[in-house]
Amino acid sequence: MLFVQTVKIIMEILKTFDTHHMIDIDIIEGKPFVVSTSCKVHTDMVLEYFCSDHDTLCCRSCMASAHRSCEKVLPIEVSAKGVKSSARYDEIVEHVTTLNSAVNELEDKKRQVLTTLKESKLTAKQDVNNFKAQLPKRNQEIEAALISEIDKIHTDLSNEANENLEKISDGRRKIQNIAEQFEFVSKHGSESQIFMLINNIKEELNCHANDFHQLLSSQKDLSVSFKESDLLSFMKSFGSVEIKEASLDI
Repeated sequence: MLFVQTVKIIMEILKTFDTHHMIDIDIIEGKPFVVSTSCKVHTDMVLEYFCSDHDTLCCRSCMASAHRSCEKVLPIEVSAKGVKSSARYDEIVEHVTTLNSAVNELEDKKRQVLTTLKESKLTAKQDVNNFKAQLPKRNQEIEAALISEIDKIHTDLSNEANENLEKISDGRRKIQNIAEQFEFVSKHGSESQIFMLINNIKEELNCHANDFHQLLSSQKDLSVSFKESDLLSFMKSFGSVEIKEASLDI
């Protein structure tokens, strides 16, 4: 699927980046957004340079210890110039948009799964009742057992689906927060702040993409159905309750 391929690309492109000290950007509509300036390795140092050879932000101590022989180390202000028209910026825009759109789509489809699951429960119960009407001599205890099994399966599947929906909703809120943060800094931040934000959110975006990929791979479209038996005279039940699964196409 297109989105799965996109997630894999994100995971290959984005690298780990932790955040510590922050630069505050004006708070609009009560939402604070921050861009990290603290070096991950030398926590008391400020990030001032960008090494194109290693594709990473670095401080003066990093320069001396790990980038002494690098040829393309420039001040952040220089590297950040024109960042909003760069391929890196376009990639982040595309990845944030794609991931945000996909997790919202998955959330909507999971809600529809719950609706379909509930409708299938009603249909399955009706199938049981219809089958009963064709065979008046059926044992009432068998009918009750089937109805009970349908209810139990529906309850178990609904509980599991609701747990997954909560995970999806939580992921959607986190991705939406990243999207809002990125949009805000893109509109109101300086090029340096945008450039640093792009590097700062790589780890978080990578984690969310990986979590979403794992969650997506385990999701199924669920329904409950009743399968009639052709051997009523030899069987102790009307039939069996089946679970139908289909992968969700995102």
